Amino acid sequence: MNSANPKPILCLLISVMLFSFLGMAIDRPLFPFIVRGERSERVEITEAINLYNKILTDIYVSDGVPKLLNELPATKQVRHGLFRDIGHLQALDRILICDNASMAVAHIDWRSPRSVDVVVYEEWNYAYRRRGDRALTAPVKGLGIGIRYHLVRTRNRWIVSGWEPYDVRPANAKEFKY
Repeated sequence: MNSANPKPILCLLISVMLFSFLGMAIDRPLFPFIVRGERSERVEITEAINLYNKILTDIYVSDGVPKLLNELPATKQVRHGLFRDIGHLQALDRILICDNASMAVAHIDWRSPRSVDVVVYEEWNYAYRRRGDRALTAPVKGLGIGIRYHLVRTRNRWIVSGWEPYDVRPANAKEFKY
């Protein structure tokens, strides 16, 4: 009787399964069909950026009153940068009034299960006002800009760990008339 030794086959099968499970947990691009709720994570990521922009707007409009600071989904470094910018505006006796008119997600690049880069195209309306009487110092303007947000996953939410201008423009973006 000549029977095959099952040990090498079993070891190979265990190795393939271990490789697959580790790949699914660590390398999303290699295993795009794994999702661990990726669609819901995409929604959470988009909501985190929207909340970031909403609270950012509120902090600018309030001249740096940190009422919602603890809810701002951002790292300490990003928060410090925000207040540095507000300090520059205060030194110029200005308040930035801004409104995110629209945001379109171009793509999300998964860096790891806990880190993503999100490229968006945003349209903003903004104006500068004097701090004392809030009188306009220039007409209201509009801005369309591509931004790459860097987000990291904390225990319970996605937070912005950085951002930078990025060259992206959706085909349906319209020119501002301001």
